[in-house]
Amino acid sequence: MLNLRPSPIAGTWYEADPKKLAIRIDEYLSAVRLPTLTGEVMAIIAPHAGHIYSGAVAAYAFATLRDLTPDLIIIICLIRSSLPNMRPTPRPSEILRWIKLRSPSCK
Repeated sequence: MLNLRPSPIAGTWYEADPKKLAIRIDEYLSAVRLPTLTGEVMAIIAPHAGHIYSGAVAAYAFATLRDLTPDLIIIICLIRSSLPNMRPTPRPSEILRWIKLRSPSCK
């Protein structure tokens, strides 16, 4: 059995309900109007904050990947201190114990 860490921010920084979350993300992505891109997408940098703060900006970053199948995806994020009313943020050494992180959008 996998040691699965639930998202401590689901329902606060983004929708906790998977269907509502999918709708919200689709809304952000459908609003994106990218200019014509030439060349190859080598990397994207997307903000990592609540959807109300950065969802539209993140959608522009991820929209550059439409119709692409990346060979490798690396997610780098900072460990920040806990916010009020949230479970404590684990120490970096504890992060490695989780094989998978759970979010409402995936199982």
